[in-house]
Amino acid sequence: MMEAISLVGQSSARAGALMNSSEELIARARRGEDEAFRLIFDRYGRPIISFIYDMVGRRELAEELTRKPLCARTRILRRLRDDTKLSTWLFGIAKNVARESLRHKPQGDR
Repeated sequence: MMEAISLVGQSSARAGALMNSSEELIARARRGEDEAFRLIFDRYGRPIISFIYDMVGRRELAEELTRKPLCARTRILRRLRDDTKLSTWLFGIAKNVARESLRHKPQGDR
């Protein structure tokens, strides 16, 4: 309730930006709000797919592997330290997921 009160009197664009800052999204996601997870996915989905694709070389696999870092639910988000950027954390998970996938792939495939 306090968060909503602090936004009173601000333009709706400014209030929307504050409600969707990385810090606010993390706080909302930690509370289990599905909308916060959707916004995180919308913000980071395409860049993470591209990042993973550059590592694995297959679009379908990149899309499948992207679900893991972006589906980090409340339990996993609690491990995120307050001084860590959400994007850095998500891309770190993406890198580990892609590397793990490559480790278990037959040698002739890429």
